Amino acid sequence: MMAWKTKYYIFVTTILLLLIIPGTAAGKSDINIEEIYSDVQSCDVRIISESTYNNLTIEASMLHEGEVIDTQSIDIKMLTPASAITRVFYWENAIRDDGAYKVQVIVKDENEVFARQEKKFVHGHQILPAITVDSLTPTPIGIEAIITPYKSTLIDVEYMLVDGNRVVDTIVEKAIPVHTQPLALYKKWNVVLENKHVYQGRLKVSIKDPYSMSLLKSRSFVAEEDVEISDIYKDEIGASATISGMSQVPFRGSIRFTVFDSNGKPVENIVRESPVLLAEDDETVEAIWENKLDSGEYTLLIEAIGEYGKVIISKESIIDVEKDIVPATVNEEKEEQSNATPAIGSLISIVLIILAYLAKTKY
Repeated sequence: MMAWKTKYYIFVTTILLLLIIPGTAAGKSDINIEEIYSDVQSCDVRIISESTYNNLTIEASMLHEGEVIDTQSIDIKMLTPASAITRVFYWENAIRDDGAYKVQVIVKDENEVFARQEKKFVHGHQILPAITVDSLTPTPIGIEAIITPYKSTLIDVEYMLVDGNRVVDTIVEKAIPVHTQPLALYKKWNVVLENKHVYQGRLKVSIKDPYSMSLLKSRSFVAEEDVEISDIYKDEIGASATISGMSQVPFRGSIRFTVFDSNGKPVENIVRESPVLLAEDDETVEAIWENKLDSGEYTLLIEAIGEYGKVIISKESIIDVEKDIVPATVNEEKEEQSNATPAIGSLISIVLIILAYLAKTKY
């Protein structure tokens, strides 16, 4: 009887464990924390899922010597299959002492934990890295950096565009050789940016040899629309200019052509809407004057006006309208007439002399 009861309790306990464990186990295998990087200022976490999930939370905690220093959480409205997402946490506490730290990351909802992972890192310069990131400049077009190597090695580089906590663009280059000279890196953003919005450029460099480590450098910037004016053509009838996009913020502005006479008085003012331009796009915008310009020297001002009425860039040029030239046929006729006049006069003089001679002989 006791043996039967023991088997019954074991059976019931096993069933209960199976009801509890599979949910967590399935969740852990279904949502994968692919990568964690952290220093004492920020942490980025990349996760991927095989199924669709709604209303998840990613929670990250930083520990030092067993003590939790800071805990941050980010809500995820939806996680879709085979679509990796990266989120950035910003530690609020001040930089701590040099030493070993640990970051613990969990992905959960209100009922269960789907994935859990931790990553250790060392704060301080206990080991001299094979390279340093000496310069980082994110712009509305892209991101550029200067890498200085201290020995030949291979590096992986990850360029990230961050909007708040969301990484909205990621570009990865692997096995880039670096030798003894500084290496210039550049990548153009692949997404459209919002005007007047603050973003962060984030550069992560991973070294595999002689030891595995990662370096991170980040910098914020304000995305603004920008264009360039080139290839200006102008005459007494009109003008044109090539407008080139210089930002991943769409330029939806207009181009203003203004002509000033020698006294600085505007005599023509024409505004044309520009086609929407992004970086590496270019279009020609034209204007025809309402009245043909008289002879003289004029100043042409071309202005690119942005979304909020701000002049983004302007260029000045000179229009030199020459005086009208008399047609060549008229001049030729006048010359022929002037050349003919002396000949006729000479002929008349000869006739008069002959007549006078004949009259004298007769009488």
